[in-house]
Amino acid sequence: METTRGFYAYGIVPSSRTDLPDTGMGFDEPHLAAVGPVAVVGEWVDLQANLAKKRHLTAHTDLLNRLAQDGPVLPLQFGSVLADDGQAVVDLFGADPGWYADRLAELEGLSQYVLRAQYDLDEALAQLVDSDPEIARLRERTRGRPDEERHDERVRLGELVSQAMEARKGQDAEWVRSRIEPWVTAVAPATWAAWTGSRSWHSR
Repeated sequence: METTRGFYAYGIVPSSRTDLPDTGMGFDEPHLAAVGPVAVVGEWVDLQANLAKKRHLTAHTDLLNRLAQDGPVLPLQFGSVLADDGQAVVDLFGADPGWYADRLAELEGLSQYVLRAQYDLDEALAQLVDSDPEIARLRERTRGRPDEERHDERVRLGELVSQAMEARKGQDAEWVRSRIEPWVTAVAPATWAAWTGSRSWHSR
């Protein structure tokens, strides 16, 4: 018989948790699937339904936020669906569910914050021009020219700007990190997007 439902997994919490949110995505009431000291918070969902919708992502995030208000939680990736709330959960934790219990204990009493920073592009480019003579020279030579003119110089200018911004993003990230670290328990690494960076940290 074809399986028509799966166990949607939101996150991992201590198996002693009793204060679960009443609703998640709306398919079923969230419940615990426990293995020793830890448990997965999840709900039964219809496998024929399209889970890749904004409202489902919002429900996933909201439920995790509600869980985090009253205790530690290890979030699972959006869209994580297990075959059942029994053996599949046992397989998820593997041979050492105590490892997850230790991680949850480390998070007890902590809050997570995410810092996002975005450059003012005009200001950032102006600073690059002021600090790099080669970028300034190429910018001046290509300014106001048709796109088909000085093609090689335009390509080179783009490469220099990209390299300079990558270097600056790394420097700025370390600057921010150095000022956050004295006040937090841990700083999690994050990948800088094209012109935007983020960092997350846990604080008491």
